[in-house]
Amino acid sequence: MTCGEFVQGVNSDGPFLVSCPIDLLGSAVCTRSDSPGHIRVMPDDRLKTAMALGLLISEGEPRAGLEVRLANTAPIGRGYGSSTADIVAGLAAAATVLGIDLTAEGIGRLATRVEPTDGSFAPGLVIFDHVDGNRLEALGEPPSGYVLVADPGYELETAHVHRDLGPGIGSAEANEALEMVRAGVAARDLGLIGKGSTLSAHANQARLPNPLLERLELIGKRCAGAGLVVAHSGTIAGVLFSDVQAASSGRARATASLGSGVMLSVRQLRGGGIDVVRLAHECRQVATGDPMANWFAHVGDDEN
Repeated sequence: MTCGEFVQGVNSDGPFLVSCPIDLLGSAVCTRSDSPGHIRVMPDDRLKTAMALGLLISEGEPRAGLEVRLANTAPIGRGYGSSTADIVAGLAAAATVLGIDLTAEGIGRLATRVEPTDGSFAPGLVIFDHVDGNRLEALGEPPSGYVLVADPGYELETAHVHRDLGPGIGSAEANEALEMVRAGVAARDLGLIGKGSTLSAHANQARLPNPLLERLELIGKRCAGAGLVVAHSGTIAGVLFSDVQAASSGRARATASLGSGVMLSVRQLRGGGIDVVRLAHECRQVATGDPMANWFAHVGDDEN
């Protein structure tokens, strides 16, 4: 999952973002149902995932039935990419169960038909068209680093933000921030990535003000932070750090500065991606040809 985006905006190529993936995982376990056309998603309030699965089977195997169990502990509507994690983990697990060859590009296009989607499902860091899924450009793996995540505890509906405020900041600032982030990833330079993400965060204040940003910037300056990161269509924000000790110092200062109403955590930067594995306890069913075997998918890279 994510702490918002390093950069989000619109340029001559259309809407784009570069997500800031962190070490939080969303997962899905999928079983093929013996009821054709039946889709059940648990918890049963995850309607967006059910919509995405409906699109998948309508295009790939219309008479298929699926049951999907989601596990995701991050709050919805704050910028962690919780809905994206649910949708893409469900799609990846279901595609494997159905024998559908679903690429990262295919996942992106399906997910964006349901709602604006972050790019954490793709390996490493990517430039992704979060509105239509028409652009997916690999940048590379992120450098080592940490994010002090500040969560004020309230939610926004991503689709409403996009409808009312548009998909991101304008062309000139968006391009400048994107090129800094691109160069920073290529050089594995967290400071350069942080310059781009700080520029994008400040530019987004005119679109969707985040009241935490000014105080977080001061904390970063006092504790050797590498820059700011913000959820451009959510409520969380963060400070980038190159080492965990500096991030811990930043958290201590933030605790005193921001008060008890803001939840704080230190998360590690990760590359994005999806892993799909057959559950070990179902291997006997697979060996006997049981079609009800479960598949598990999680969103996030746990190799770093």
